[in-house]
Amino acid sequence: MIRQSLLPSIILIVLASCGAQKNLRPSKDDAPSEKILIIGAGSVASEIFMENLTKNITVRLNKRIGSHLIFLKNIKPGSPFNKTSLNSLDYDAYIIFYPLDSSKLVMNRTGQIPFFGGTRLNALVPNSYKQKFLVQIYMKTDKAKPVWETSLHVDLDPIDEEKYNDISSYILNYLPLY
Repeated sequence: MIRQSLLPSIILIVLASCGAQKNLRPSKDDAPSEKILIIGAGSVASEIFMENLTKNITVRLNKRIGSHLIFLKNIKPGSPFNKTSLNSLDYDAYIIFYPLDSSKLVMNRTGQIPFFGGTRLNALVPNSYKQKFLVQIYMKTDKAKPVWETSLHVDLDPIDEEKYNDISSYILNYLPLY
């Protein structure tokens, strides 16, 4: 079933848009009980975004469900990775972020960064990270077909935790956590 979704205005600040979604709600038996694997790919900026998002998801799950990140150099939607590599992994749910374009990291703000010996150095710091992803959720019972997918357009300040909260809440809303 494909449906369009309008996100609350607070999330629209983070996401330029959320494309068509496939939502095939899994049954209660598919609810993850222990481990979620988050898989991402892309640039160094993408990796930093994925690490921050994974930490946020772990906190939002109150550490009752562990989440781990595997970051790969490059994966493409529809690649054999979906069907073959997940079979050898022992997780209850998989959230995969496929980059659909190159990341854009804009650094036009001066700030202080820590340097050797406790000194601080004035430097340009990032204040805008942009990238589009195809996000898919797979369950352990059927690793060949996603139970949910959407296109995610990220546009955020990489150090703004509220934006990570918005993205995590949105994605976890579609993960069956009964």
